Amino acid sequence: MASGHNKTRRKALQQTLKSLRTDSGMTQQQLSALLEKPQSYVSKYESGERLLDFVEVEDICDALGLSLNQLVFTYQKKTMGPAILAGYTIPASQDHYVLHESAPEYKKNPQDK
Repeated sequence: MASGHNKTRRKALQQTLKSLRTDSGMTQQQLSALLEKPQSYVSKYESGERLLDFVEVEDICDALGLSLNQLVFTYQKKTMGPAILAGYTIPASQDHYVLHESAPEYKKNPQDK
């Protein structure tokens, strides 16, 4: 039986995957076609009726044109809140977090003039 914390995290992943799909302008049918799965596959994991393994999550990211890091960053914004990740972004063209100069944690290299 999943703990309350695990249920919350699973719900956040479901919401993240759905919002990434809808933000990309894709319907469940379009995504399922790219995944070569029935539409019910997408519907079931978005509703929580079906759990995904890592490879399936990776396939979904590939179909949406996203990196796993972009998925994780979006998920973390939902689970940890935007305040914790303030100043961080993950541009679509990169596979790593970027800390902007506006972030309080940003420290310039003392050798930079």
